[in-house]
Amino acid sequence: FPQDHFTHVFIDESGQATEPESVIAMAGLISTKGQVVMAGDPKQLGPVIRSSVGVKHGLNISLLERLMAMELYSKEYDKRCITKLVKNFRSHKELLTIPKALYYDNELDACADERMAESCLQFPGLTEDARKKKVPLVFHGVIGQD
Repeated sequence: FPQDHFTHVFIDESGQATEPESVIAMAGLISTKGQVVMAGDPKQLGPVIRSSVGVKHGLNISLLERLMAMELYSKEYDKRCITKLVKNFRSHKELLTIPKALYYDNELDACADERMAESCLQFPGLTEDARKKKVPLVFHGVIGQD
């Protein structure tokens, strides 16, 4: 592609991409007046880096996470530039309690269809206590190795 060919670059799941992966998507491809749209959640799974050298040099931090840590993107951000999705349509409300408080400043709203979310309580591996308390959560230990 010729220099400045694209007017827009969309990077989906940019919270999981290493910074070089994100920059490669833009380098020499986007026009000087172009726009970059980075979609993702820097508070979920970040880049998976197995190299301690890579981690030491910051490859475990995505470009999205680094940008979101800047004052420019703090609590008082420009809503024309950032859209925060705060409605969760997938999870049971009890499963959102901890991440909502720890990572999302209590801004996350549980909006899953109640019938669908409550169907998790019928999972055969769920304890009776979890069913009674209506918390569809199972901890299952796994021992693995690289």
